[in-house]
Formats: sequence, structure tokens, C-alpha cells
Amino acid sequence: AGVRATLRSRCGSGHCVVPAGEDWVLESSASVETLTIQGTLTWDTTKDGLELRAGYVLVDSGGHFKIGTQAAPMNLRATVYIARGAHSHPEFGRRFLGGRGSAKIDIHGRALLKTWTLLSRTAANGATTLHLKDDPATMGWRVGDRIGVATTLAHTGGAESTVHTVAEIGPRTLVVQEPLRSEHWGGLREVAGRHFEMAAEVVNLERTVLITGDHDDIDSTGEGLHTMMTGSGYMDMRYARVEHCGQRPILGRYCLHFHVLRRCPACVFQGNSVVGSQQVGITVHGTHGALIDQNVLWDSKAVGLYVEDGNEMDNTFSRNAVVCSWWQRCMVDWAG
Repeated sequence: AGVRATLRSRCGSGHCVVPAGEDWVLESSASVETLTIQGTLTWDTTKDGLELRAGYVLVDSGGHFKIGTQAAPMNLRATVYIARGAHSHPEFGRRFLGGRGSAKIDIHGRALLKTWTLLSRTAANGATTLHLKDDPATMGWRVGDRIGVATTLAHTGGAESTVHTVAEIGPRTLVVQEPLRSEHWGGLREVAGRHFEMAAEVVNLERTVLITGDHDDIDSTGEGLHTMMTGSGYMDMRYARVEHCGQRPILGRYCLHFHVLRRCPACVFQGNSVVGSQQVGITVHGTHGALIDQNVLWDSKAVGLYVEDGNEMDNTFSRNAVVCSWWQRCMVDWAG
């Protein structure tokens, strides 16, 4: 068996390396300049509120980074914080969580049955009770969750999609703390004698696993964190929130990115919440057989979903929701 240790016992605050053949556990919060994983680093899923802070996290060939598993997800709060710093990598650049070669990245937050639904009734300006097509408790939504409500009115009228906090949950209803600032359609509407479902999306932006970083100057620098998986390994990220991400206008520096993995049926982005992106929300490039399902993208300052070359095959894109809260917020030059 390989050497077993805790990250805190083996690393100070400088550059930290998990050596090949060793199995480390993150059982307390840690702050390092950079982290390179050549062995295995497993997050202690019994601890609530742990934070791993680094200028970048690189899972090198042969390495494995695990925050929960599909069978035993991280149901408590966990934060990966990619800090601003001087360190850069020749392949991945600055401020990233990434893997290369035969690396494996598993990130599994608390699962939601559905990450978004529709209004079943029109909600008036000033309303705090939302009637939903699906039951929020059944979907796994909870009091305190941040949700987004998509606008259904013309942008020329000044209407925006807005974020609210769940105060109460009832049968197919939510009560939010902040009143709606405009009317939002719900249910069926009659058009020329026929009825169509024309309803606002209601998206859940909350996840137990959070990937975030410094962002006080993000609007002026365009630099957030980015994630990328490349090589022959895989990244399986489910039910995580990735925020303040993307690096504009640098191509290849996206919030969630499968990069030239060729055929990769183990590559999964499912149920994630991508919020406040400076670049593309989710990119699939040179990768085939991946699953992109039930992700929610809110305010991507580029495109939400991007298939880069156009010759990517057998990927499944299903049940994703892309919302820009205000058109001018997302209409930027993202390609340089």
C-alpha cells in the first residue's frame, strides 16, 4: 500500500506536492501557494466547511483528486479557492484547477433531482410566492438556496432576470426573501386560439461544493479562475458551483473545459452551477462521448455552451439552462 498522510502534516504554506504512490487526505483547511497532485488527495467528506486555497491546483498524470464520489457525494460545504498570485504554469497559465495526462478529477456535490424548473403560474411584480411546475423539496432544493428567475419580458422594457433567496418551501411553491421586480410569466398562454407553455425558468444556483476565487477586480482585469482537463484521463464534476471564472479574452481559459480528451465517456459535467463567467461557461473541445447535463449557467460573458471545433461526436447535451440577467452584461468581446 502507498504512504498515507494528511495534507496539513506534509505541507507548509509554499508549493505543495502530493508524491506519486502516496494517498493523502484533506481533513482540515489548508492554504498553499500551489498544489500539484501526483498521487491521490481525498477530501474528508465528514468535515463541514473545509477550504483548500491555492494559486493553482494541478492534478498531474497519474494523480487523482477526489471530493466525494457519485455513490457518496460531498453533502457538506466544501470550498476550493483559487487565489490571485504570481504563479503560472506553462500549459495551463494562471489561476486554475486542472488535470493532464492520465489524471483523474472527481468532484461530486449533493445531488439535486432537478436543477431548474418553470413557473406554473404568472408571478406579479412584487410577488414573493412562486408557483412551480415541480415540487422544490422533491427536487432537493432547500431554504437558504439562491435561485434565479428568468425574465419573460422584452429587454427594451428594462426587465432583468433576478436572483433571490429561498425563505420557505411548500408543495410546489417557494417563498423568496426579495420580491420580484417585474412580472414573470408562468404556465400556459393562449396564442391565436392555441395554448402554449410560455414560462420563466427558475434555476437553483446553490451547491455544497464551491469553486471560487479572488474577484474584486474581475470586471477590470477579466481574469477569474478557470478549469481544464486534457490528456487521457477524465474529469467528472457533478453538482458543484463554479463562480468568478473564465479569463477574457484568452482562448482556452473557460469555466468548465474538456480539452482534446478524444473519446472520454467518463467525462461528465452534470448539475453544476456556473455563475458570473468572464468567458465561455462550458466548452467541449476535441472530446467525444461526454455528458453535459442539467447544468445552469448564469451571466456568462460569452456563450454559455461551446462546442469548439464542430467535429466533436457523440456528446450528450441535455436539460441545460443558460440565462443572461441583462443582455448588455453578457455582450462582450470574448475571443480577443
